[in-house]
Amino acid sequence: MHDGGGQKKIIFTTGTCKVFAVDLDGAGAPPEILFTPEDTTAGGCRVYYHRRLGLYEESLVPVGRTIEEIVFSSPVTTAWSDILKWLPAWSVTELSLVCRESRAMVTTNRFVRSHAVHANLIAKHPRIMLAMDYAAGEFADLDDLIISGNRPQICTSRPFVCSQPCHGLNLGRYRSSEFVFNPCTGYQALLHIDEHDIMGRTFTGVSALGYDAAIGRHVVAHLDYRERNFQTRGYKMRCRTLLVGDGDVAGWKCVKSPPRPVDLDVPPAYANGKIYWVVDSRLSAPPSSEAATCELLALDMEARRFEVIRGPPRRHGDGRMTLLELHGALCVACSDWVTEAINMWMVKDDGAWSLKYRIELMEFSPEYLSETTTPMAFDPMDGQILLNTGTSLGYYDPKTAALETIFSVVDVPENVDGLKYRFCPVICQESLVCPRMGMLINLQILE
Repeated sequence: MHDGGGQKKIIFTTGTCKVFAVDLDGAGAPPEILFTPEDTTAGGCRVYYHRRLGLYEESLVPVGRTIEEIVFSSPVTTAWSDILKWLPAWSVTELSLVCRESRAMVTTNRFVRSHAVHANLIAKHPRIMLAMDYAAGEFADLDDLIISGNRPQICTSRPFVCSQPCHGLNLGRYRSSEFVFNPCTGYQALLHIDEHDIMGRTFTGVSALGYDAAIGRHVVAHLDYRERNFQTRGYKMRCRTLLVGDGDVAGWKCVKSPPRPVDLDVPPAYANGKIYWVVDSRLSAPPSSEAATCELLALDMEARRFEVIRGPPRRHGDGRMTLLELHGALCVACSDWVTEAINMWMVKDDGAWSLKYRIELMEFSPEYLSETTTPMAFDPMDGQILLNTGTSLGYYDPKTAALETIFSVVDVPENVDGLKYRFCPVICQESLVCPRMGMLINLQILE
């Protein structure tokens, strides 16, 4: 072997696990002792077996073929993979129970990534599922409920907040619990978020789900307030990120604090490689004019860096805001309570905002009110917009201003505080993505 100086040496080891080196050019110099058992903490312990020492070099070369290489070495398996990647997730999960070979193929990362892309390439109506049991991770397909005539269990008066699908996964929040889930497979994993400091104080925060395309991993970003005072406009925030799959508290990594405070009442959204939040105007600097625009905070998933961008203009009568992905880009929906309408803004390539759609709800009230109606998705088949009130689901046609209710619940009860109960729809993508996390709540195949 060569040492750091380029000299050639021969390494010897003895039966008592001593290692020494002899310099070939040393002209009779004594050997150099490199290692003896007495040098270790366990050196004084008597052992009754022979130790073995060896040399190694730094390398990432795998030994033998990987599991994926073995699985896809068969032309038949590759052919089946090209067919199955276009099927719905529930069909693939059922086929995975047929035999060991099928399961080995559909559970590889190569097939899961390919299926997540190809199964959603074909334009089709948004797939809507209803949350039936949060703790058990049970979801029911809305189309099946409509065909069967069944009505979902009215879940709770406390809203279940759910993100749009992000590369096959969703993020949900119910009460104080947050979790990542795949409604197509029933996979659900709790997020271990430590929101307490050393004094035992609990801080209010909000999580968002994104995707880092550079490493092919889902990322959860959690923002919380360590201090917040609306009177003085003083605040302290922190941001932590977690790679989905690293589910314990130690997996959270701190990033640079966000430059603006965020509004925790407006759920964040992921679009085009970034997570967006609405800046809380109650804590940021007061607007300089009545024609002020809102601000948005964006976190780049690859760089893990924040930036502040100018949002759409704020008009007199604008109320509740909603962030969502539309046509692959960020959309900001603002309710106009004066005219009972919802304005949907989209940003252009030059950074300017344009009013893409205006949803007129006056003739559909009180079932659909601007302050209680949330746009959920855009139907690529016919250009309609899915609206959710918590008790009614309907498609609004921006071309004809017509609204068709596809699902509703009548005689909605109230709790003791006068809050109405709601059902909870979820937009999902065809996906087999099931990252392994620290704590699995449920993993099942829905019937």
